[in-house]
Amino acid sequence: MDFSLKRVLTRREWLAQTGMMAFALNAFSPARLLADAVAASPLKGPPSRDLYLFSFEKRPAGDTYDSGLSVLWDRGKNTFTNIISDGYAHSFAPFPHDPSRFLGVGKRNGFIGVLDTKLNNCPSAFMPTPNHTPNGHAAFSPDGNEIFLSEIEKISGVGKIVVRDSRSFKVIREFPAYGRRPHEIKFSADGKTLVVANFSGGLGLNGCNLVQIDVASGKQLRRFDADRAVRGGHFHTTEEGYQLVGVVSFADGVEEDACEGAVWVIDPKGKFRWLEAPAEFKDHLKGDTAAISVDEAKGVIYAIGHNGIGILGWNYRTGAFVGQWLSKGTAGFESRPLGRKELVTTQILDPKTCSVVVLDGSSLALKERIPFPLQDFIPNPHISHVKA
Repeated sequence: MDFSLKRVLTRREWLAQTGMMAFALNAFSPARLLADAVAASPLKGPPSRDLYLFSFEKRPAGDTYDSGLSVLWDRGKNTFTNIISDGYAHSFAPFPHDPSRFLGVGKRNGFIGVLDTKLNNCPSAFMPTPNHTPNGHAAFSPDGNEIFLSEIEKISGVGKIVVRDSRSFKVIREFPAYGRRPHEIKFSADGKTLVVANFSGGLGLNGCNLVQIDVASGKQLRRFDADRAVRGGHFHTTEEGYQLVGVVSFADGVEEDACEGAVWVIDPKGKFRWLEAPAEFKDHLKGDTAAISVDEAKGVIYAIGHNGIGILGWNYRTGAFVGQWLSKGTAGFESRPLGRKELVTTQILDPKTCSVVVLDGSSLALKERIPFPLQDFIPNPHISHVKA
C-alpha cells in the first residue's frame, strides 16, 4: 500500500475489502483523497472529538529506526489517517497552543519532528543538540512556552535535559538528568518539578532511578535508586503521590527479551514495592515493561511486556494481582486520565494487519476490536490521546 497518498480508511471500507491490495487499487481520485484527509483534521467538526495517535516503526538492518508511520484514529468518525514521517518517533506530545500538531521524538536516531494533522505530514523540525541524541520523550512546560527533551551525550551516555523555546525551537538552557539514558519525563501537577526516569544511574550505575528536579534551577530535589538490578524508563505519578515505574531485570549475557519484567512502586512515603507476574504468567511479562496504564480510582496498574503477549494488572496499593488479558501481539497503551473507564491498546493480527482494541477498564473484557491495514510496521508502546 502506498501510504504517501495519506489515505483515510473507514471501518465500512475495511469490511468491504479482502486485503491490502484492494485498498491500494480502490479507484479514488487524488483530489478526493486530499478532501478526505482534510476532513479528518482535528480542527474540523465539533469540539471534544476523540483523537488517538498511534506510532509505528520499521527497523531496517542495524536497528537504526529510520522509517516511521503514524496512524491518526478519529474515534467518533471511525476513520484512520496514515501519515509517513521522516524518521521513527518513539513518542508524541501535543502542542498546548495548537492541538492539531504533535512533537515527535525519536529514540537513538536523532529524529525530532512535528506531526501536523492538517497537512498529514511529519517532517524533521530541528537537529538535536550537538553531540547529543534524543532518547524518546519530551514534555511541554505547563504554560506551553518551553519544550523539555530527554537527551544523551553520545560519547559518555550521561543524561541531559535540554530546554527549547516551543515556537522557535532555540535552545534556552540544559541541566543534568542525574542518571544515564533518561527516557520519559513529566511535570508535577504544580509545574515546579520535573520527574525523570533514567534507564540506569543507580545501584552502581547499573540500576534505574527516578529523579525529581527543580525546574527553575535544574537542581536535584530527590532521587530514588532501585534496590534491584533493573532498568526502566516509563512511569506514572498518581495524585496520591505513588510513583509507578515499568522495569526489566537484567543479567550479563542474557538477552533483555528473555528477562522478567515488573513494576517498581514507590509509595508516598518513599517505600518500595515490587509487582511481579504470578508463576503461571511469568512468560507473559518478558523483556522491557514497555507500557503501563493506571486506573487511579481503583488503584490498579496495567502493564505490557516487550514480548507483547498480553496485559497484566495489579493493585499498586496492596500488591494484589487483579487480572490479565492474554492475547498475542498486544503492543501499547494510552495514558489514561483519572476516571477513564476504558483501556485502549493496539494488537498485531498478522504482518499486514493491526487492530485498535478497546477493553473494559475494570474487567479487561473485550469491548471492541477495529482492524486496519498495516504494511510491515511494528507498533510502538505509546499512544497519544487528545480531545480536539
